[in-house]
Amino acid sequence: MVRSSLHLRALLFVGAALLPATNAAAQPVSFVRTEVVSPVPSNPVASGRRLRRALADITGASATNPYLIKVEPGVYDLDGRSLAMRPFIDIEGSGEGVTIVQSTVNAVGTVQGADHAELRTLTVVNFDATDGVALASSAAGFTASHVTCLARNGSNSSTALDNFAAGGGTFRDMTLRAEGSRVATAANLSGGLLLRARAFASGDEFVYGVFNASSAGENIDVTSEVVGDSYATAFRNEAGGPLLRNVRASAHSVGISEGIVNGNGSAARIQGAVIDVSGGTSFASGIRNEFSSAQISDAAITVDAPSSAFGVVSSLSGAPALRNLTVRVTAGGHGVGVKSDATQVTVEASAISADGFSLANAFGAPTTTLRVGASRLEGAVQAGGGALRCVGSYDQSFAPLGMGCTP
Repeated sequence: MVRSSLHLRALLFVGAALLPATNAAAQPVSFVRTEVVSPVPSNPVASGRRLRRALADITGASATNPYLIKVEPGVYDLDGRSLAMRPFIDIEGSGEGVTIVQSTVNAVGTVQGADHAELRTLTVVNFDATDGVALASSAAGFTASHVTCLARNGSNSSTALDNFAAGGGTFRDMTLRAEGSRVATAANLSGGLLLRARAFASGDEFVYGVFNASSAGENIDVTSEVVGDSYATAFRNEAGGPLLRNVRASAHSVGISEGIVNGNGSAARIQGAVIDVSGGTSFASGIRNEFSSAQISDAAITVDAPSSAFGVVSSLSGAPALRNLTVRVTAGGHGVGVKSDATQVTVEASAISADGFSLANAFGAPTTTLRVGASRLEGAVQAGGGALRCVGSYDQSFAPLGMGCTP
């Protein structure tokens, strides 16, 4: 009887001791450096004001005192304004397609990046502006991850991502779409890293999947698809020396279709590519080099056009190097696998097939050369006005070719 009484008192004491802790756990959580933004029911514009106010009201953010704005599911309309992020303040949504920040603001971007800040896990939309930009950044220390950027129906242009920070910026696990404009660009990059991204663009006149402008940045594990009425290219590298590694390019246009363009002296390095180009009543090309000494390796290129198509074409000047390429071109009997025009092109360890010429030098350009080593050629060759030389190469029947690339 005494033991039972003592046991009961012990249980009551333990229960009383646990009670305050249990009650404390049920109290609301108080965040110190996190601001939670909730939508106003059935009022996206009021929700947008809440988001802008939450960002403006934070004081004292620094490297040792960073802040997070956590945005609940909902649509946040900025009412024609831009959301300019601030250093050391991250903005995190509740999921792509779940948290949506949108605006019709012109040119500057629905959201603007900032140094030492990250945007993640949401969707950014720009629609019906003159020159619509979904996400823009000039901050080399900015990061965006798991963000869907959509720009549509700009009366002049639509750009999903515009990174004009030549020194950097990191954009990973991105979905980029630009559509419904005269000029549509999924990603316009002056530098930085674009990693594990899917880019899509469609438009009336000029369509670009990824446009690297004077960039020394990197495009790694990027898929780019473009569809256009006049001109469309999946990757365009103008000047600079970007690295493209493990990329996939798909292009289809009524007028001109191109997989990758290395223009204006671009020293692009392409290491691993799958390129599929179709259409192009004017012409189509898998890779086109202008004034460029691009280094291209480990690429599979397929081009199919009605009347004029090139696997790799190089012109104006430069010394491109091609290694371990598989090229197949059809164009109603006018396809060319590799063409050189006033350039010095080197081809090694490649398989080239075309329904016109596997290799072709331009006429009237004596500085043109094509040097081919250890490669398989299916189709006639055209020496043109330059030099054509093969070493250790063979045709589709594995018959050895002479130094002039003929049996």
